[in-house]
Amino acid sequence: MLMKREHPADTLHAGPSKRAKPEPASALMWSSIPPLAKLTLAFSTVLSHQAKALDVLQATREWDVARNLLLKTEVTRKYIAKERQRYIVAMNALRGALEPPAPKRARKSVRFSPVVTVCVAPDVDRSSPVTEPPSMDELLVIKAVGLRGIPRQNFSELW
Repeated sequence: MLMKREHPADTLHAGPSKRAKPEPASALMWSSIPPLAKLTLAFSTVLSHQAKALDVLQATREWDVARNLLLKTEVTRKYIAKERQRYIVAMNALRGALEPPAPKRARKSVRFSPVVTVCVAPDVDRSSPVTEPPSMDELLVIKAVGLRGIPRQNFSELW
């Protein structure tokens, strides 16, 4: 009767293509950061790019370069907001699944007084004057400028 010789799995040579490639140190560091901190870092990067775009606009008056930067930051900002919303919804769902339901409070009752006072108000024109909505370019600059601090001494920094 022939006996089979069994080899442990760890002694078999898997070959160079089967080996796991080591991850770079930067990937390991990035994977240790919690998701919300990653979003915060991404948002601070967006803010720095917006500040850079405004500096380019103020220093060189190159609107095309500044506009491209502002458009990219706006797209990134929307993506970050969507990811943050997705993260918060997932965390709330997880928290709701883990925590026991809170006891329900008694409903508050609302009562109204039978006495009603009526006053006559003068007619006022509340219609707003017709104005054009701001263009996309104006909105980009307004948004970026609104994130900067307002100078308290030298207002010429704004222009």
